[in-house]
Amino acid sequence: MPFLYRLASLLIALLVLPVQAAEMRVALLRTSGVETLDALT
Repeated sequence: MPFLYRLASLLIALLVLPVQAAEMRVALLRTSGVETLDALT
């Protein structure tokens, strides 16, 4: 049973990590975009 639990948590991590990475990338793009807009104006 602990093995199955570990396997399930690993699968969940593999599914969740790309989503979190994408969200962080979008947040970084937004903040950098706002900074460049502020620099331009």
